[in-house]
Amino acid sequence: MTTPQLSRPQANVPVAPPGAPRTLARRTGRWIARIALVLAALLTVSAGANAILTAYDADAPYGRLITLPHGRVNTAVTGACEDTFVIMPGYGSASPVLEFAPLVNDLDDNATVVVVEPFGYGWSDRQTSADRTVANISTELHQTLTALNVHQPYTLVAHSIGAIYALDYVNRFPNEVRAVVSIDGSVPIDAVAEGGASRWLRLWSTSGALRWISKFAPDLVVQAPRDTYSEDARQQMRELVLRNDSTAAVVEESTRMAQNVEAVKGLTFPATLPVLTFVAQDNMDVLAEWYPAHQKQLDGLAHSKLIVIDDSHYLHYRHSPEIADAVRTFLTAPA
Repeated sequence: MTTPQLSRPQANVPVAPPGAPRTLARRTGRWIARIALVLAALLTVSAGANAILTAYDADAPYGRLITLPHGRVNTAVTGACEDTFVIMPGYGSASPVLEFAPLVNDLDDNATVVVVEPFGYGWSDRQTSADRTVANISTELHQTLTALNVHQPYTLVAHSIGAIYALDYVNRFPNEVRAVVSIDGSVPIDAVAEGGASRWLRLWSTSGALRWISKFAPDLVVQAPRDTYSEDARQQMRELVLRNDSTAAVVEESTRMAQNVEAVKGLTFPATLPVLTFVAQDNMDVLAEWYPAHQKQLDGLAHSKLIVIDDSHYLHYRHSPEIADAVRTFLTAPA
């Protein structure tokens, strides 16, 4: 006789009421909604406080504003000698006047030095109706120097992407330029054409996040060395980073980087134009074509020199006296 298999009695497992999962989902949703509401409130307060603090520094504490057809650009002129240098900053410089102050101080004893802050830089207008093409940027610089009645011919001192604009400028206004000095300047190669900063990056500033970062980690926002720049200058730079970070003019300039590099690829410096080039060793270590491209750009020039400095891209941070001495020696030496 087969013994029937009896099922093992089940343990008493509490059965959740039918509405429990739905109730848990509702509670979770409420908590998420509350957290989102708090975050939205904090973001609103942060953005409002940031807008007020940014507007508080609305008046330019330095320089002279020049009105151009498409807005106002800020300028600074020091020295009163006939020999003239015009500083052309690198991409996105928060304050060209403050950033290049050490180099200006080393040059202006025996020369006049002009710093022009392009649209979106320093205390110039943060946006303009003029496209950020290399042609417009060169034309705006020319209009500014004309308004300032700058003595001609002058020497262009260009850093980073400023050297791309300087190459266009000397071909557009050749009779007005005495020489070009490139401080680890960009050359028209594909590696320089990378750009495309997103307008969404502006949220870091408008939300106030960048402001709070600058309070607790100021060196992340402004990397100008303390042994070269005063704390007052560094503080002004931080304020201008908050004012100009990812503005419409700066973002558009970035998105047009490839187009602007392409526009000057067929250009060369005039054969009789003196050109002095400083190249950073750090960029040579990263980009194999960096040194050869700069060397090629000097081929065929009657008076040129290339100097390698063992440091990073911002050579003027720590080497302004060395650069100024080399510039004076180069310009007074025979071709």
